Amino acid sequence: MSRPPFYERTVISPNDDFKAVGPALGNKHVAIVIPWHGLIAVGRSIGEAVAPHVIYDCMERMDVTLPESAPTMPYEQCTELRKMMIERSDYVNEMRQVVRRRGKTARNASCVVPVQ
Repeated sequence: MSRPPFYERTVISPNDDFKAVGPALGNKHVAIVIPWHGLIAVGRSIGEAVAPHVIYDCMERMDVTLPESAPTMPYEQCTELRKMMIERSDYVNEMRQVVRRRGKTARNASCVVPVQ
């Protein structure tokens, strides 16, 4: 992929100190990557934060399995893809509903959720 999954809405923290995370995140980003630790996704509710986290995790898994020769996605394509997935199709809300259904199923003990 060679571009952040939430292109221009993800930031990398300079370190893992709490005092660095907030200012780096600001108010326009939906996720912050903390080197050697992972990702923090934010939202107005837990559900709003979980959905981008799940999406980011899936996209990062794809990114690390791509061959090194995979081309970098052009800026215009990243921007259009973000508009289509996040802004027009309400993809984050759809993912939130999927996570909610999976959580309800797991809570009702009707399935076993593997730990990864």
